[in-house]
Amino acid sequence: MVWAMTFGCAATTPEPRAQERGTPVHADAACKELPSVEACQETAESIQDDRLRACVAQQCSRIQVRCNAMTEALCAAHDRRRPSGRKVLGISSIGSCEAPNRLIVWCSRQFKDPRRAARCAEDAFVHELAHSCGFRHDEDALQEGQMHDLGVPGHDGSLRNCPVQEGGSR
Repeated sequence: MVWAMTFGCAATTPEPRAQERGTPVHADAACKELPSVEACQETAESIQDDRLRACVAQQCSRIQVRCNAMTEALCAAHDRRRPSGRKVLGISSIGSCEAPNRLIVWCSRQFKDPRRAARCAEDAFVHELAHSCGFRHDEDALQEGQMHDLGVPGHDGSLRNCPVQEGGSR
């Protein structure tokens, strides 16, 4: 089963966030807007479940991120299935804390509000890593070892405060 993070179009007060430098995640050269390992781990601290938080924090430095022509086509296919023009930013298979999925697809979107771009990318990235560790959206039926909400950014499947540019990809 594959899960994708979508972005809606709600306006809020932007959160200023300095562009961070740090250890890059393991990613294809074509990947854009990815957080550093350290920013990912900091964002993972919002997760309330100890096991899920630890899994996501480890995944920040272990995950392999794919961004290439094939992943662009996959992202576009997921976009076509989304309601009301919402765009997919990442795609991950559901794993578990004991056996996390080791690969995610990153759709390399450009956010409308550049002041929120780093925060939005961090939230979306942690959301996809949570899927790789067994997290499911609120409305999804749970199977053994899977979890809902628990402080995962966009736990309902959408980061409404992070709209992307029309056309979406870079």
